[in-house]
Amino acid sequence: ALHDDHAAGPLLDPWFVVPARVADALPALLDADREDPARLRLDGAALARTALEDAAAEAAAQPGTTWGDRHRLHPLHVLDDVPGCASPFAVDVGLGGDTDCVRSTSSTPGVSDRTWRGSVARYVWDLADRDRSRWNVPFGASGVPGDPHALDQLDAWVDARTTEVVTDWDLLHREDLPHPEDLP
Repeated sequence: ALHDDHAAGPLLDPWFVVPARVADALPALLDADREDPARLRLDGAALARTALEDAAAEAAAQPGTTWGDRHRLHPLHVLDDVPGCASPFAVDVGLGGDTDCVRSTSSTPGVSDRTWRGSVARYVWDLADRDRSRWNVPFGASGVPGDPHALDQLDAWVDARTTEVVTDWDLLHREDLPHPEDLP
C-alpha cells in the first residue's frame, strides 16, 4: 500500500514516494541501530560500502558525466497542477550542491535526479557596512513571467553567487515596467 498512488498530484510526489522517505529516515535508523544493534540488525558500514560501489559503477558506466549533467533544476510552480497550464519558468540548468551544503539542493534519490528543492534566498548582511550586503533568490527579483527581472538572478543563484543589495535612495531608480497583463 505504501507504493500505491497517493493521489495528491506530482507537486507532492517527493514527500510520498517510499525511496525518498527511506532515504530521509536512513541516518536516524542507522544511528538507532548503532545504539541498539539488535533493533533493526542493519550493518551501516556494509550498506554505505554497497551504496558507494553502486554509485561508482554507475559513474564508470557514464564517463564524463558531471553532477550538474544529472542534477537538473525542476522548478515546481503552483500552475503545474492546473490542467492546461504550464510553469511560467521553464528553465533547464544543471545544479551543484546536495542537501547538506551551502548550495543546498535536493532531488528524490531512487526516483529522479531532477532537483526540485533549493534555497529560496541567500542573504549576507554586513551590519557594520550595509553597502557591502549581498543577496540572491532563485529565478529573479520579480515573480511575473516576462518581466525583465523574472529570471535576472538565476545564473547567480545556480553558481551560488550573490547580488549587491542597494539601499541608498540616491542610487535607486524607478523602472517603468509594463503592467503584468501587458507582458508576453
